[in-house]
Parts: sequence; C-alpha cells; structure tokens
Amino acid sequence: MNDNPNDDAARLHPAAHAASDPDRVALVMSGSGETRTYRELNEASTRLALVLRDRGMRPGDHLAVLLDNEVVFFEAVWAGLRAGLYVTPINWHLTADEAGYIVADSGATALVTSAHLGDTVHELGDDLAAVTTRLAVGGQLEGFEPYEEVVPGRELDAVSEECEGSWMFYSSGTTGRPKGIVPPAIGGRLGAPSPFTTLLTGLFGFTDETVYLSPAPLYHAAPAGWTTMTQRLGGTAVVMERFDPVEFLAQIERHRVTHTQVVPTHLVRLLKLPERERTRFDLKRSLRLLVHAAAPCPVEVKRAALDWLGPIIHEFYSGSEGSGFCYIGPDDWLAHPGSVGRSLLGGVHILGDGGEELPAGEAGQVWFETPHRFEYHRDPEKTAAAWNDRGWSTLWRSCRASPPVSSSSACWCERSAAPGVVPAFGTNGIRRFGTQVRRATQGNRPRAAMAAATRSTATTWAAVRMPTPNVCARAHTAVNAASMRCRRRSATTCSSHG
Repeated sequence: MNDNPNDDAARLHPAAHAASDPDRVALVMSGSGETRTYRELNEASTRLALVLRDRGMRPGDHLAVLLDNEVVFFEAVWAGLRAGLYVTPINWHLTADEAGYIVADSGATALVTSAHLGDTVHELGDDLAAVTTRLAVGGQLEGFEPYEEVVPGRELDAVSEECEGSWMFYSSGTTGRPKGIVPPAIGGRLGAPSPFTTLLTGLFGFTDETVYLSPAPLYHAAPAGWTTMTQRLGGTAVVMERFDPVEFLAQIERHRVTHTQVVPTHLVRLLKLPERERTRFDLKRSLRLLVHAAAPCPVEVKRAALDWLGPIIHEFYSGSEGSGFCYIGPDDWLAHPGSVGRSLLGGVHILGDGGEELPAGEAGQVWFETPHRFEYHRDPEKTAAAWNDRGWSTLWRSCRASPPVSSSSACWCERSAAPGVVPAFGTNGIRRFGTQVRRATQGNRPRAAMAAATRSTATTWAAVRMPTPNVCARAHTAVNAASMRCRRRSATTCSSHG
C-alpha cells in the first residue's frame, strides 16, 4: 500500500493503476454487480478519448454527460478528463428545457447519454445545435450514434495532447439559471496531484486500499468527485444505482467498504430501519469513516447515528465553487453538538447590503476568505457579484452573525437545523475569529497532512449559532464551568452549547 499517494504523482490516475495492477477492481455497480478493472476502465476511456480526438475535440473543449448511475458514466468522464476537456455532468431529473440550457450554455460539442433518457433528449431541440458528437448507450436513440459500436470499435492508440481536464459543474440554480463553475486551470500533467487529493488523503484517510461506497446520484459534485478520486488513488468505488437503506448496509458488509458519504436524509432512512435490520450487518469489520454534508443534520439524528455507528462520523460544509470549507470530526462534534467545525480555508464573515460586517444577531450574507479563485461560465456580472473588493467570495447564502466563541480549545461553526430551512448549508450566521490550528493528529481529527496543506490560510475559524431551546442564541453568554449557569460576557457565546 502507498500511504503517501502524493509522493508519486504519476500514480494519481487510472492509467497508472492499469499498468501496475491491471486486474484490480476500479468500479462495482451494486445493483447489477457489473464491474470494471483498471485495465478495462483505462482501455474504454482511452478509446472514447480517441473518438473525441477523431471528431476534432482538443484540450479546453466541453463534454456533457447526461447519464444515470452506470458504468459508462465513468468511461465518459475519464475519457474527457484525460483528453483535457471540461466535463459537465447533467442532472437527469431536470426538464428538457433545464438540461438543454446547460448543454448549450456550457458550449459542449459532445454529449454522451442513454437511450432510456430519450424522452428528455428528444426535446433538447436547438440546444443540441453545437453538439456534433452524439453518443447514446443502451439502445437506439434518434440522431445519436450507438456507443457500444463506436467506442469499442476504435483501435487503441496513444491519445494526442493527453493532459488533465477538469469538471465544470453547474450550480443548482436556486438563485436563477444554473451557473457553470469554471475551475482555475486545465491542461496539467496527467496524474498531477490537486488540493482535492490532499483533502481526501490527508483529512479523510483515503489510500489505494480504500473501498468507497457512493449511494447518491453521480451528477452531484461530491459523488462524482469522491468516486473518481478513489479511482485516482487506486481504490475501489462501489456505486449504488439507487439508494435503499438495507442494501446500503449489505453493500458495506459484502464489499468491506471502508469509506462512504451520505446526506442527512440517508441517515434518517437508515435510522428508521428496525433495529434487527440495522444490526444484522457486520459494519465494524471494515467501515472506518462516514462523511455527511450537503444539508443541515438535526442534532438528534447525528447523535443517534453516532450512538449506532460509533465515532466514525465526520462532516464538512462547503460548496461546489470550492470557496470555504469547514470540517468537524466526531469527538469535536460531541463536544460542540450542531457544529460544522473549523474553517480550513480562511475566515468567514457575515456582511450587510453595504458590505459592512454585522454585529451579533443580525442576518446578512456569508462571505469567505479563500485562496481559490472561481468564476461563472459566460457570466461576468455574476462572477463580479460573487467577489468583493477584499477578495472574499459568497455562495449567496444568508445567515445571522454570531460573536466568536471564548474557548480554550477552538472556535466552532454551527448551522441551523430549524424547521423550514431550505438552503443547503443552513441560514445561521458566521463570524471570523482569529486563532491557529491547534491539533493535527491521526484518527478522528484533522491529520497533519491537511494541516500542512492549509497552514497558510487555516488561521481563522468560524462560529455560527444554532437557535434551539437549549442554546443561548440571543444572550450571547459564556458558561461558568463551576456552576454550569450562563452568565453574560462581552463578545462571547455559550461555550458549552457551541
């Protein structure tokens, strides 16, 4: 096992694993049982990359992928990434108008889709005008070439101008039309490490022995990114076609899954299972880490999950733009229930309409200090609006400001679990608090590698209040540890509650 994948950049790609361990399993589809070894994945993605080159696609061009959770998703994605393309996965639940907008706006000149999505594809109409390469898997689709004939029939060869492409995800469109999120750069050396490599290896302990279970749709950024990063490292991605709570547990036992990522809804459905269903599977034999994100998790749900699974549950708070990242492990969460932890990418601020920092208790917009610059595709106005003159960025989420925590251990970021909260990361406030990374140890806390990677920016932490009946949300008080009674204290929150 290579404990430090970053030490060998050439290994951070399926092609390297196909050469060194060709029969290692790269992908398992949990429902069908269909698998791909690294040799099979590498050959299929190479053939498709050659087809795209034959059709005139060059680094910097765009590939759209409109597919369900299936094997061809990975063949198409890896083809685009090794050909230096921007790859845009499209939510197949969208209407034809919504999906067509993304195809057209992205500037895609190639689309890989599925015949069973034909009803949507047939209605794309003029949005396909620029798409000159159209491939469909799983049957005949009018206007599309059959993937199963075109791709396997391409003779294997070296891919010219082979280099790293990148994802170009689209936002959910909650503030208008979806926005394409352009990454900083493409065209790097194939297999070169990225900050995301450090995140998964340094913070979450991914290695070439990782078996990662993905229960969510692959068109989302996290499932797509985490499954493919597992394959970059030489691990095995187990992908569920659809989530089923009992089958989820069965997959962990069957494939000896080590890592998985869920959303709170998954946890709720798992906890609703009868105890005899939840306990009949041997999870402790292999499962080392369960990560959740993407929505507020009620305190009682997470506490119940920790009681069941033990201290292996981790959480992060971020966005597809890569602007802002908060993290909390199980031990720290138990000490600060409801928190999403420490900001690892810089300070977090709540600003008013005029750009002023708001006092505690007032609602405003969340802004992040971030070293990562992003822009929205073909939308300079929205890009400009996402950044202020201090170089801070926003993800368009409203929150209520909270004062910094007075605590000897750290500052913490808590988000709302109040009923009716719709935004993905809650609606409560965040405010900068200056301190330094205090712990970077192995196990359930941030690891030394992540601390080192974020040392230059991880000197600020976020504190967000979560107003529940048991939290001093309005008083902004600190607890007298001796009496366990709240007492008012300037510029502090209740340290025992967050």
